[in-house]
Amino acid sequence: MALALVGVGGRAQSLDADAMMEKAAGAHTALKSLKASFEQVIQNPLTGSSASARGEMLQKGPRFLAIKFSQPKGDQIIADGVAIWVYLPSSSPGQVFRLPLGASAGAIAGGVDVLGQFFTRPREKYDVKDAGTSPIDGRDARALILAPRKGIDAAFVKAVVWVDPRSGYVRQFETTDASGLVRTVKVVKFAANARVNDTEFRFLVPAGVRVVEQPGG
Repeated sequence: MALALVGVGGRAQSLDADAMMEKAAGAHTALKSLKASFEQVIQNPLTGSSASARGEMLQKGPRFLAIKFSQPKGDQIIADGVAIWVYLPSSSPGQVFRLPLGASAGAIAGGVDVLGQFFTRPREKYDVKDAGTSPIDGRDARALILAPRKGIDAAFVKAVVWVDPRSGYVRQFETTDASGLVRTVKVVKFAANARVNDTEFRFLVPAGVRVVEQPGG
C-alpha cells in the first residue's frame, strides 16, 4: 500500500488551472479505494468559535464511506451502500441519524464522496481559478479556487483545494458554506487503492441508541 502523495513528473507546475484540475480529476476518478488520515478545523464566523477534529477516512467507490474520528473519539459517519449513518455521540448522544444514500449534497458535509465532490465533472460544475502555490507540511501544493456554477447543488459556495502538482491528489481542502462556516481539512497520510475490508462500511447501532430517520432532502 503505497503513499499516494509520492508522485512522478516534473512539468505539472507549469499547468494552468484548468489543466491542473483535469489532472486532479483524472487521478481521483481512477481511484478504486483510498485510506487517509486527516486533521479538520471548523470555524464559525458568526460566533467566532472553532472546533478541531482528526481521524481516518476510508472510501470504496462512490457508495461506501467510513469516517472514524479519533478526536472526538467515537464519532462516525458511515455510508453502507444503502444509507448514511451519522453517529456523533460527542454532540448528539443517544441517537444516530440515518439518511438515504441519495440525500442532497448539503445533508452531510461533502456528501458521500468527500473528494469526488470536487473532481466529478468539474468543468460542468465549477468555475476554476488558480490561487498559486503554497506549502502544505513543507511541500508545495497547487491551490485551485472552485465556485459552483448556477444551478449546481453543492455543499459549498466556495472551495479551495490544494493539489499535489505531481500526483494530482489532494493535500488539503477548504470549503465555505452558505452560512459562512469554513471547514479546512488537511490530508496527513493518503494511500491510493488501499486494501479496505467491507466490514469497515457497516454500522452497528449501539445498545440504547435511537435511530432517527432523516428525509433525503
